[in-house]
Parts: sequence; structure tokens; C-alpha cells
Amino acid sequence: MSGTPLNDWRPILEWAPNIESRECTVERVQAIAFTPMDTTLRNELITRTYFDLAEHMATHFESDATWTTLGQWASHTIGSFLTLPVPVLGRVIARSFGHGNREVFADLGSAQALFLETVGEAAKNPNPNLVDDPDDRIERVRRALMTFRTRLRKILIVPPGAEAAAAEPFWETVGITDKHPDGEPRNRLLLVGFEAYAAAIVEDDVDVRSKLVLIGNCLLALHEQRILSLAISMGFRSWLRTLTRPNLLIGTQREWRNARPRMWRVSLEDRWIRFATKHFVRVDLPWASVPVGKPVPKGDHAIHIDTDKLSVRPLARRQFDIEELEVDDFLQELFDEFAVDGSPAKNWNVLGDRMAYIFALFAEHQRSPRWWNDDQPGNGLKVSKRRPEFTRQLATQLERMRIDTGREASSAKPSPMTDDELDVLRRKASYPLLDPGAGPVSMRGATDPAMAQFKEQVAANTRERLETLRKPGGLLDPATVRAARRMFEQNETLIFLGLFVRSLPDAYAAASGVQVISEVSDLAADPMRRASETAQFIADLLIRSSNFEDNGSAMQSIIGVRFMHSIAARHLEDADWNYRALGVPVNQEDVLATGLSFSVPVFEMFDVLGLRVDSNDRDAYVRFWLGIGHLMGAPIPPARTYDEGLALAQHIRRRHRARNLSGVRLTEGLVDGIGSGFLRGLGWMSPGLTAVLGDEEVIDLLMVEHGHGRTRSRIVAGVLRLGLGNRVTCSLFRRVISIAGERTLQPYFAVGSSRPFRRVLERGEGKGELITVIDRDPWPYG
Repeated sequence: MSGTPLNDWRPILEWAPNIESRECTVERVQAIAFTPMDTTLRNELITRTYFDLAEHMATHFESDATWTTLGQWASHTIGSFLTLPVPVLGRVIARSFGHGNREVFADLGSAQALFLETVGEAAKNPNPNLVDDPDDRIERVRRALMTFRTRLRKILIVPPGAEAAAAEPFWETVGITDKHPDGEPRNRLLLVGFEAYAAAIVEDDVDVRSKLVLIGNCLLALHEQRILSLAISMGFRSWLRTLTRPNLLIGTQREWRNARPRMWRVSLEDRWIRFATKHFVRVDLPWASVPVGKPVPKGDHAIHIDTDKLSVRPLARRQFDIEELEVDDFLQELFDEFAVDGSPAKNWNVLGDRMAYIFALFAEHQRSPRWWNDDQPGNGLKVSKRRPEFTRQLATQLERMRIDTGREASSAKPSPMTDDELDVLRRKASYPLLDPGAGPVSMRGATDPAMAQFKEQVAANTRERLETLRKPGGLLDPATVRAARRMFEQNETLIFLGLFVRSLPDAYAAASGVQVISEVSDLAADPMRRASETAQFIADLLIRSSNFEDNGSAMQSIIGVRFMHSIAARHLEDADWNYRALGVPVNQEDVLATGLSFSVPVFEMFDVLGLRVDSNDRDAYVRFWLGIGHLMGAPIPPARTYDEGLALAQHIRRRHRARNLSGVRLTEGLVDGIGSGFLRGLGWMSPGLTAVLGDEEVIDLLMVEHGHGRTRSRIVAGVLRLGLGNRVTCSLFRRVISIAGERTLQPYFAVGSSRPFRRVLERGEGKGELITVIDRDPWPYG
């Protein structure tokens, strides 16, 4: 790769989300799902997109409504929860339902759009002037379905085949223990649902086609409702739990969610949910608002399902094969599994109750002409009404999304490295390369003898690099290391704050570099993991180790990260990584930029706060992290001072900064996660401080909540600037910041574990008592 010219990466990675579009594409779904925006505006856009998807699906199934048809009205129903005129409690309820609707849309909306792009397009007659050959049509759809399965892995929040995250205790709390997805691939039912749709597209028999669509509708609904279980449970319980635990109103979001309720409180919540299910919970449909606490309304063209009980295998353990499916038997099995008989739902928090009602609703009304305008399928589906504020909110959002292209970073010094030199680094790996003939590899395989031998090669290479740096005048000579550790000890909490609000967003704004993280990390399931592991890495180097001994935390972390990089690169190679545009994954330029990001942005934030740091300490801290970068595989750059490091960092930024989907998603997860550590009334401080203390260009590119809380945060930053800039109050302010940081930031360090080379930080280890991070799964027992 050394002689291969690099192509421009911008057409591949630069993200320009078009939330105005009405096209039924994956890009449109992701633009709406992942662009930071007001929850009510996102709900309106989701509702409108479901309508567009349903209209396109209707061209394949004539008078049969699909899951997206009901999805439009379900999303419309959720919208009413997002504008409850109840102070404080209204926001508590809206947060859960808004997040749940968004997660379902990101998953199912993307899959639905991809289905239309692949299978839907293949099903169309390629030559409308000739009669379509049925056998050829079936073969086209079969091939397109294979393409759909392959591409689906790239767009789902959790890829097909990944184990579901939910644990047994959570599913006990929602009242169903025999149908939880623990240990079962999360997206199996989703895949089979779309297989049923594909089979329906090529089915000529009208009744069989309707039953195949019904199978698809039911399986997609089951997949959707399992995702929504947490949001529904929290939406019902959260306001009541807030009222019965008023002491937690002055705590953090993390503490509120992790507080263990007494059984009387859970029992009270359950009674409320049953009462609400019977009297208040409704599903908006185009012809009525249907209460779920009453029997499922009868339809004019219901699909008949034999309600006689059969002895069948449990649905959750069935090995699906849609091509060998006996449609009537499968529907019977599906309906028998959830005791579907059209009865009222008793507890909407119970997955089984929800599914029994939804399945019956589909069976009764899937072929109802009342979904359609003027009772004529050819006139299109009925559409839910837009809120009056929708047009104004959309216009405001579009204005906020515009990128300020007039901003240009300036530096006191020219960059110590040229573009040509950095291009060379972009073609070089920062780690020893695995043997091309090696079989499948993983971090868990580190104990395998062959992989253990390779890890030792990584360690030997790292030790060799260290010897060069330890010499007098080297980047990691004893004087430099002592100065860097002293600087860190004096400003520990502020440095971690800089990591979260400046360094990590700075890294996420580098579109080509962040692409590696997006390919090998689970962004949605654990968005704070990246930040937590980075904090652990800093702690390993500057808190837990006094030097770079072989068995110390510092060397073990460095070796482990390089080992992980080599394995990640192998996986990316197997996934057809675009070398021509992006260079080698985890290349030497990216590692050099990462080393700079641990130091330069921190001092840039110090400058915003007016915090004075001796120039010698700045230079030593920059050299220290450039030395760590060399241990991680980067070259030794011609930079020895903060000013030179700043000039080099700004040069690399100009080469790689752009708005990228992965960077926006990572930053939003980071900001939201940090916000849960602030007091509940101060959640605005997370996006606000990030906007005020961060790099303006980065804030613009990554759309950090569009400055939510920025005005209040400017006041906070101004107070900090005055306090830290005054010799009399500086010590007091540092102490207050340190105490606040221990409560707000340090709890996240406990999740920074990347087995097998790093362990979870134990309680009481390091500085201060640690509190566990938010555990979403066991709610409400947490």
C-alpha cells in the first residue's frame, strides 16, 4: 500500500443529513434517527417516514396493511406522550417514550427502507412492455433477499446474530420470563419477518399472501415490542417513582435509575399500570382511538385463525426456514404461543399482553379498507395530522444544521510535518501485522498459544520503542514523566473534564479516523464505553503506574491496546475496508493525532477557562503523550513543545475534519452519558459545557445539541474563569471542581474494561468511592 495514492474520503464519509427528504431510503431514516434534534420534531418526522414507507409497501401487497401502516399510527400515538403539560413529570415520561420510539425507528425503519431498495426493486417487472416471468421474478427476489441480509448487518443498531443484552431479572420485571431474548440472537425474528414479506411478494394466491404478510407483521411487531419493553416500563413507572422518592429529585439521573425500590413501590406501580391499561391506554387508528382495555374491535375482512389449541414447540426456540414454512401451522403456532383470542389487555407492561392484543388487531384489520383514503386502496393510505408547530420547528432545525464554512484555525507556528509526510504515515500500520494465514481471531482468543505468541511480539516491539524514549532528552525520559504526572495530579478533574468535552469530540470530528471506531464498536448499545475506556487508559498511565515496568498497568494497557488494534484491523480487512480512500486502519497518522488529542485540546480548554499553566509543564505533558503515541506505533514527530504540538494538531485537523454519522452518534452518546452524572435539574450542563468549552468547529460539525444550555453554561464558565484566574480563589475552585468531578465523572471509569488485557476498576480503587454506572437492563429493580 505504500505507493498507492490516497483518494478523497469525503464523498464516502462526509454526512449531509437530509431530513426534508421524502425518499424511502436508509439514508433518510438514519438522517432522522441520528441527527440531534428536538424530540417532538423527531417524532413527527418518524411518523411521516412510516407513512411514506407504508405507501411504498402497499404497491406490493395491494389491500394488505403492513407493519409500517400501523407504525405510523403508533408513532402518532406516542407523540401525545411527548407534549404532556405536566411540569417535570411530563419530561420524565416523554424521555422514555421518545427514546424507545427512536430506537425502534432506527432499527425497523432502516430495515424497511433497505427491504424496499433490494427486494422491493427486484420484484418490479424489469420490462413493463412484456409479461413478467413468474419463475424469473421468484429468482430475482431470492437473490435480492440474500443481498438484503448481507447489507442489513451494516445498518442495524445490533447486527443480526449478536446476543441480546437483556438479562433475566429485567424480563421478570416486565412480567414475562419465558419469552425474553436473553441468549437468543436479537434480530432473528426481524429477519424472518422480512422473509415472510418476500414470500408474499411473489405469492399469487390472495389468501396465502395475506397470511404471509400477517406473519411478517406479527414478527416485526414482536421484534419492535421487545425493543420497547424498557421504554414502556419506564414510561409507566418513572413519574410515580419520582413522586414516591422525592429525595432522588436532588440526585443525579444515574442515581435515580439505579436506586433499588422496595417491593411495595413496585407493587404500587404495577397496580397503576393495570389501572391505566384498562382505562387510559389507547392506540390511534385512522378510524378511531382504540382502547386496549376493551376487546379487540372486529374487522370487516378479518384473517381467520383457528383458535383450537395445538401442541407446538416454543416459538422462541424454533429454527425458522421461511421457504419450508406451512403458513397456517406457523400462524397457529404464533397465535397459540401468546394466547391470541381478541381479549382486552390487562397489563400493557407485560410483553405477552401487548403481543396478544397487537396480533389480534393485525388479524382483524390488516385487510380493512379503512386504512385507505375514501375506502379505495388506489387513493393511498390515510395520513395522520401534523402538529401546527411542525413547519416552524423543521425550518429552525435546518438552519441550525448549516455548517459555518468561514471559520479558519490559526497557529503561531507552521506545522512541523507536511501533507506528503502525513500521507506516508496514513499508509503505514501502527501495530505488528498478523500472519495473513491466521484463522479467525478475537480478543477472547488471546489465551490461544498462537495468539499469545503474537501478543508477545507486540510486547517486544513496544519494549524496544520504550528503550529509545527513555534515553536522556527522549520523549519519556524520567524528568518528562515526572513533570507530566505532577501536572496531571494538580489538575486531575479538569483534565478528565477536558477529555470528555474537548479531546474526545475533537477525535470524533476526524471523519476518517472515527470510521474505525464505528466499524468495530457497538455505538448504540454502550455509547459511554469508548469514553470510559479512554479514562481507564489515562488512569493506567498516570495514576496506577509509577513507571513503565513490564507488569505495570501502563505497559499492560499499551500492549493490550496495540494487540486490540491488530485484531480490529484484521476484522476490517475481512469486511472490505476501503484502503484507497481511508488508508490503513489504525494507521500511524491516526495514532499520532490520538496522542496529540490527549494533551493539546486539554490546554486549549484551559485557555478558555483562563487557567494558567507553566509553559514547561505544558511542553512536558505534550511530549509525554507524543511518547505514548510512539509506543502505540506512531513515529517520533519533529515536535517537542506545546506550540509545535498545537501546530501539528491543527494541520491534521484541517486534513480530516468533517461531519460524519459515526462522529455525531458517538458524541451524542458521550454528552448524554455525562449528563446523567449531573444533578437532575442540571442536565443541561453536559451539552452546554461541551458547547462552551469545546472547539467551535467541532461543536458545529457534531451538532452538540445545538448549544442546549449554552447561555447558562457561559455563565458557569465565566464564574470558573474568574475563580481559577484569581490567585486568592484558585485553590478553592480547584477543590470544588475536584469534588464535583469525583461524583460526576469518576463513576464512568468503572465500565472501562476491555478483556482480557484490562480489568474493571474495583470499588474504592484509585481516588474516591466509585458508584456503578447506569444499568439499563434490570429496571425497575436496578
